[in-house]
Amino acid sequence: MREDFIFEWATFIFLMLCSGVFSLYLLKFKKNKFYYLFFALGMIVFLFGAFEEVSWFQRVFDFKGTNLIIDNNSQSEFNIHNLVIGGIGLNKLIFGKILGVLIGLYYLIPA
Repeated sequence: MREDFIFEWATFIFLMLCSGVFSLYLLKFKKNKFYYLFFALGMIVFLFGAFEEVSWFQRVFDFKGTNLIIDNNSQSEFNIHNLVIGGIGLNKLIFGKILGVLIGLYYLIPA
């Protein structure tokens, strides 16, 4: 799939909307410390994901990024989720192994 196609931008918009919704809930629950932290973290995660999806606007603003990231990125983009460290891609590590273990633990640990 080519970069900057409609699906990439649709994902960016969706993640930005999710971040916006979480920021509204953040304001609503500012007196409850647990919910405030939950929605603050969620807002940051969605915002981070949105900017990662469009490589922090690398192609929009036509900037190269640092050699450390570009040289170790499987798509030569300025983002973290395509980094390859020690021959292991962060995408596969996070979304394959770590997330798989967490989902497994969720179903194994009784409520």
